[in-house]
This record gives sequence, structure tokens and C-alpha cells, in this order.
Amino acid sequence: MTRLITTAKIENKFILADPKGKDFSKYKGADILTPNQREVAEVCSMNTDAAPNEFEKAGNKLISALNLKALLLTRGEDGMLLLEKRKNPLYLKASAREVYDVTGAGDTVIATLATALCANMNFAASAHLANIAAGLVVEQVGTTAVRLEKLRAAVNVIKELE
Repeated sequence: MTRLITTAKIENKFILADPKGKDFSKYKGADILTPNQREVAEVCSMNTDAAPNEFEKAGNKLISALNLKALLLTRGEDGMLLLEKRKNPLYLKASAREVYDVTGAGDTVIATLATALCANMNFAASAHLANIAAGLVVEQVGTTAVRLEKLRAAVNVIKELE
């Protein structure tokens, strides 16, 4: 993985990873990681029910140790936490109204995040969009794709509520 990241960096490619396993060092140099709360707790030797500020601290340590630009921590029903170098943390509330099945939610997060970043959205806007997309996915049973029309409608509803 390290060689792949090094090669991608030489080619000026943006690197996103949904890390697996207890050793995140293999993702050193990636631009952003999207671990869930359980994964960060395991890697950082924490309780999964630690206070949000403890996950903030752990996430910032991972950003420094792994030379990341950002970390998007998925927190299930508690939403997401976006941490960026030298920026205030951004807590995003879960957008799902009802949860039927979390299958594929993490894949939806990283796919939406990557698409938004490729469209030149910043980390915060990309994380907001990924959060909305994940909310739509967990409201369905089984794996499902988010249709553009549904994502647009959800974004418009949220804009109206703000």
C-alpha cells in the first residue's frame, strides 16, 4: 500500500482510503481516510463509546502521524466527524430519518466523497454530501445505489430547512 501511495503522489493523484485492519501506517501519505468509530477505537486503543472529543484527539493524532490532509470519521447514528489539518472539527449529524440496513454505507461515503472532491468541492462540502448520500442508503434494505435525482432532492430539502 505504501508503494502505491508513493507512486500515486508522484503522479499527483489524490488518495482516499477506507482503512482496514489495526495498522493504519500502511496508509501514510494518503490525502484522506474514512474509518468508522470502531476502527479508530481499535487502532488508537480506545473504547468505542469514548467521548467525541477523545475521537477528535485520536483523529488529529492520526492526521499528524500519517501525514494526512483530513480524516472523515463515520460515527453511525451519531453522524460524522471531519478533521482537517489546522481547521476546526466539523460534526455532521446523521441525516437518515430511519435506519433499515447499514450495508454499503461506508462504501457510499467514500464513493460520494471521491466524486465530490473530483468535482472540486472542498472537504467540508464533500463530507456533507457524503453524509446525505449515506443517510439515503441506510434507509433502504440491502445494498443500493443512490440515484442522482434522490440525492439532489435530499440536498434541496436540507437547504430549505437551514
